[in-house]
Amino acid sequence: MENVPSFLRAEYEQYPWLRYQPETITTYLPPDYYDKLLKPYTSGGASDLDFFIMSIRGHIQNPNADMLEMGSGSGRATDALLASGVNFSSLDLVDMSRDMVAQNRKKYARIPSISVVESDILDYLQATDRMYSYAFSLWGFSYSVHHHMNSTGIRAGAAYAENVITKFVTQNLREGGSIFIVHPDILSDEQRILKSLRQPTVSRTKDRQSSSKRTLDATTEKLERIGIVKAECVQIKGDPICYSSRDEALEVFLNFHMHGSLNRSRKLPRALQTLNAEFDKYQQGDKVLIAPGWFNYTITFQGQ
Repeated sequence: MENVPSFLRAEYEQYPWLRYQPETITTYLPPDYYDKLLKPYTSGGASDLDFFIMSIRGHIQNPNADMLEMGSGSGRATDALLASGVNFSSLDLVDMSRDMVAQNRKKYARIPSISVVESDILDYLQATDRMYSYAFSLWGFSYSVHHHMNSTGIRAGAAYAENVITKFVTQNLREGGSIFIVHPDILSDEQRILKSLRQPTVSRTKDRQSSSKRTLDATTEKLERIGIVKAECVQIKGDPICYSSRDEALEVFLNFHMHGSLNRSRKLPRALQTLNAEFDKYQQGDKVLIAPGWFNYTITFQGQ
């Protein structure tokens, strides 16, 4: 087997999909592979996209609204927005994956009101001078916060995120404008399993929410205390995600959630052992059923 670490040959023979590994953090997953691995996230049958569209319809009355998507991925939320019939004057899509950006520039090339920017989310929010009526992020916001925490340390990353959120709300969000963020619940079954594989910036303690969520909570609570925003956070208990086999669950957890970061690591055998032991708890016949969870944030700027 070419280009396979000698100490992982047995694992690669059993799981050929381990050959996937991104070149850098900005490559992430190829869009087609991302869509293949992405599982539906629902609660009571309503998907994360359904919650997003309900939020837009509840907050957008102006047909000339300027919108921002933070972490557009392969365009699933953008497609849902376009199919919803909600009108907007402009939509900026921001993503740090060059493959996702390239695909979306081609995908939406015939819609002049859509522009696509290659950037980390927090870095874009810090640099932009654009004004928006509505901004949204389905899952990507926390990834950006933890990326900065991993790069600069938890305390410095949290301070940067707080400053960026405050700057964006007060300088780039129109009065009455809103931000909708879907943030993972690290205490859900799905995230609890992933927590054992991730770096300590996510959360160092068993029953504590992630550093990203705590930073978002602290920032919104501070802004709410001084009357700048009205913030709402709703906890969502997800329906169990059904993996057709143990192998599919392993591929999704290691290649989708962990971005292939362990696939050439000496930590891989232990990660496989840990995941298999966890999946034993959720096995039903050939299938593995694991419940996710998340929080829906709505932050509305009330002016200064």
